[in-house]
Amino acid sequence: MYGPKLGEILNQASALLIVRVSGALWASTEMGGVKGFNPAKQVKGRKRHLMTDTLGLILFVVVCAASIADSDGAEYIFHETGGRFPRLRTVLVDQGYKSWLVEFAKHWFGIVVDIVSRSPSQREFIVQPQRWKIERTFGWLGWSRILSKEYERTTESSESNIYLASIRLMVRRLVSSPT
Repeated sequence: MYGPKLGEILNQASALLIVRVSGALWASTEMGGVKGFNPAKQVKGRKRHLMTDTLGLILFVVVCAASIADSDGAEYIFHETGGRFPRLRTVLVDQGYKSWLVEFAKHWFGIVVDIVSRSPSQREFIVQPQRWKIERTFGWLGWSRILSKEYERTTESSESNIYLASIRLMVRRLVSSPT
């Protein structure tokens, strides 16, 4: 056999999850709703926090104001998903998350949070291990027209649209996969 067995893939996918905030912020339209200002990027709008497995499939979504820190969004994800993924052992995050999140997740949920960071001497773009999978997921979601701008008044509606776009991607893969 040329690759890992299906059972090995499923065990790896369930033991490692990736959490990331979308790189771009979506400005709220005149519709209103929750929005905030991110001083680091000088942008007002909303952030999309995603938790995916190693296959890039979305497991949990949180949409919040841009003023919410990345680590606070991840803390909310940990609280909401506590106990849903019993085989989860490791969560990968980027360097935008604070180190207190590592101790928090280990103490309260028994999960190892690994902050994937690039070397200080690195100037050009280099693909980080495992991080490209969630970046690919954001790229897939970018093809969905309803997610191109923030049209929704409530964050719950925005989260639902992300789940719908992800379901559409999975259904298209199932239909086009060879049997």
